[in-house]
Amino acid sequence: KRQIPGISNAEASKLLAKMWREAPDEEKREHIEREERLREVYKVEIAQWRDRAKKEQEDVREKREEAALRYIDNRAKGIVDESDLMGVPWGENYNCHGTYEDGPDPG
Repeated sequence: KRQIPGISNAEASKLLAKMWREAPDEEKREHIEREERLREVYKVEIAQWRDRAKKEQEDVREKREEAALRYIDNRAKGIVDESDLMGVPWGENYNCHGTYEDGPDPG
């Protein structure tokens, strides 16, 4: 797009497809090998991210459960204090819809 300002995305895609078809096999091989290396890095990174997200979710769930049990125990003792429940985190990536977000694109 820098070389041809104003070109539409569709036209740019057509041009790139034509360039790819006409490129020598050696040049294509370089790009294909690079993509394979990057895909492997991605697989490792996404697995690590999923593990971290799962651990975070488990930690948050554990903290919420502990707070709920303290609240129940306090209620049984006649102590009504909901402040313990208010400070319980839902997780760094938890949104108002009850789902987690903002991680790498899982592909």
